[in-house]
Amino acid sequence: MKIYSKVNLMILGTIATPSRDGKATYYKVSVFNKETGEAGMLKCTETVGISRPISGQEYECTTLYDDTYDPASFRITDIAITEPAPGFTVPPVPETPADQKDKPAGNRK
Repeated sequence: MKIYSKVNLMILGTIATPSRDGKATYYKVSVFNKETGEAGMLKCTETVGISRPISGQEYECTTLYDDTYDPASFRITDIAITEPAPGFTVPPVPETPADQKDKPAGNRK
């Protein structure tokens, strides 16, 4: 059985962990629930993991509970930015080396 739900969570960061054989990468996000005051790490899809969510921003997260696996799986499958709180400014996303390779040589840092 698959159960989808939506929940508003503040994303604090993401982490990518390669598999032992190096053929796959697993992603997790660090989240904070302002309603309950609880924080933790949740598995997420590759799409969410590589989307580089803004740290400290609240997102509407689509979650999936799937008990067809043993053990059952719970993960974030999609995120959508919610309206920023008044006075909240979105910090710029730092560039990664992957971003730099697409720039002309004169514009690289």
